[in-house]
Amino acid sequence: MLESLLVQYFDGKLIEKTASNELLYRVKTINKGILTGTRISISALVLLHNKEINFQNLADKIIETVNNTHSISSRHISCTWLFCSESGGIYLHEAIATKENRRHKGMRNRFVVINTLNGTVSFGPGHKDNQKTSDTIRALFDKSKVIPRAQWEQAFSKVITGLTQF
Repeated sequence: MLESLLVQYFDGKLIEKTASNELLYRVKTINKGILTGTRISISALVLLHNKEINFQNLADKIIETVNNTHSISSRHISCTWLFCSESGGIYLHEAIATKENRRHKGMRNRFVVINTLNGTVSFGPGHKDNQKTSDTIRALFDKSKVIPRAQWEQAFSKVITGLTQF
């Protein structure tokens, strides 16, 4: 259920759909500066269907798509990645958020991992918002049957927006 709600909320452009993952992205902001040039901030949603992750390949697809669409080089892109997996958590975050991946080909990356089975969220080991955000998502799922759908979707949207703004 969480996976389909994330895709629905995210409403991004599908870049790739394979047996191992789905990759979507959407533009958050585009800033044009006189001296710095154009900078773009995006969010990427990765739905993992197995335990294989080729982050460099996913990042290259994002860079290529953004470059083709907006003519922006990778050093002017910052991306917040939402990795969704049935086995997601701190260990998956540590596997993805390596030094090499945080700055891939100049693109600045931040990572959030969401366990789609139990709603656990990881911004990183020991991050102050891990527990609070996980509890909020679990509480929303507990309330999903008793509050009006529109009210629930608004609350869910607020939480997910917070994930991409950290």
